[in-house]
Amino acid sequence: MFFEPMFSQGIRVIGGSRTVVQGEDVDLSCRLLETDEELEQITWQKRTLEEPENHNFLLIYPSGVTAFISPNGLENRVQFFGNQSEKIGSIRITAARLLDEGTFTCVFSVFPSGVYSIEIPLTVLVPPVMSVTVDVPPVIGENEVVLASCLAAGAKPQAEVRWNTDAFGSLVRTVTNSTQHANGTTTVVSHLLGVPTRAANQQQVQCVVNQSALATERTLAYTININCKYELSAFTGCGPSSTSNVWVWVVGLYSTHGACSVASALTTFGRRLGSATQFLPLFVGSVFS
Repeated sequence: MFFEPMFSQGIRVIGGSRTVVQGEDVDLSCRLLETDEELEQITWQKRTLEEPENHNFLLIYPSGVTAFISPNGLENRVQFFGNQSEKIGSIRITAARLLDEGTFTCVFSVFPSGVYSIEIPLTVLVPPVMSVTVDVPPVIGENEVVLASCLAAGAKPQAEVRWNTDAFGSLVRTVTNSTQHANGTTTVVSHLLGVPTRAANQQQVQCVVNQSALATERTLAYTININCKYELSAFTGCGPSSTSNVWVWVVGLYSTHGACSVASALTTFGRRLGSATQFLPLFVGSVFS
């Protein structure tokens, strides 16, 4: 059963639209003014993303008894905190979900004049899930590649993403893409592109995300790591006192994070070679960067 609102001189219901961040509680307030008529019932209706057809979901009687009409998706998350004697029909929704977004209607039934109501739009904001990563580690000597990617996923409304790169900014550029999902949320990915060089290694950058569900804008710090490639050729010898030595030719590819120094690459490579072959590396040559 649904109600058509009636309008008498002076009698009216007051209330207003509400906005809530997903997971937080929200109060939907309504009050009937300018009448001393007998209150018969307060009815709450809704049409939401979860249930698009308008329907009753909560009945509140003058005695204080409340009755939920199932299924409604709210039975365990709605509290009546109004006052029947003062004709206040306010409710609280706990742990709001995106699916709760829609229009709620507060309906007062009074005798003898009839029914009065007000629609209360509810908007649910969803904060983004944020991270800074790189899918493929950049390697020195390559052409322009993605140095870092900033992700602001599943937000409603869409998040704004920008980079702080300071003096490094003249050497990079950004490309930003967005994808809208069926549930109304949006994912934004901003790529920081540049040529991987020694100068770019260990540069500090920041991804800054701004969105209305966030109390303040969020800053995610990131250190750019450029990999170094070295092709190493090693000769090793064995035999503590034998008259003949055995020489082994080893060719490998080594990649190191952090400071792109040939010395650190040789040291680490030498240790690994010695451990793996149980030979002492005597000479390392043919180094290419």
